[in-house]
Amino acid sequence: MNRFVALSSLLPLLGCGSAPPPELPDRVEVNLPFDELDHDQQMAFMATRVTPQMRESFQGYDAERYANFGCATCHGEGAEERDFVMPSPDLLPLHPSGTPEQRAMVEEHPEMVRYMFNHVIPEMRELLGEAEYDAETGEGFSCYACHPHAGEGESVTAADTFPARM
Repeated sequence: MNRFVALSSLLPLLGCGSAPPPELPDRVEVNLPFDELDHDQQMAFMATRVTPQMRESFQGYDAERYANFGCATCHGEGAEERDFVMPSPDLLPLHPSGTPEQRAMVEEHPEMVRYMFNHVIPEMRELLGEAEYDAETGEGFSCYACHPHAGEGESVTAADTFPARM
C-alpha cells in the first residue's frame, strides 16, 4: 500500500474522529520510518507526533491564521469521508517548477512558499522518515505528497486558493 495512502487513513485519531489515540508504542522511539510502523503505531504517531509538531510550526508561521490547526488544515473538509487520502483535493493544485503558473504563485505568495519549502517539507520529511526529493529521479518527499498536480491547461492560481485552503 502506498505509504501516503496508509498515512492518510490514520488521521481520524488526530482529533477529527471520536476515538482517543492509542498510546505510542516504545519501539517508535527508535525513529523507524513511518511506513515500517504497523497500523496502530502509525495512528498513534500521527496523533502524538505529526499533529502537535505541525500545529506548532504552522502557528509559529501565523498564529491567527492557524489558530484552529487540525486535520482539515492539510486534508481538507470532508477528509474523514475520503479516508484522509493525500494529496488533498482541497489544497492548491501545484504546477511544475519553472512553469509560468508556478512562478506566478511564488511571486504572489513568496512568504508562504518559503515557509512551505524551508519548514513544512523538511519537517514532514523528517517526521515520516522519507528521503529528500531528487529532481533527477523524481523520487523522495516533495510538495506533491500533499498537494495535487495542476492539470494541463488548468488556470488555477494562488490567488484562487490562498489563503482559504491553506
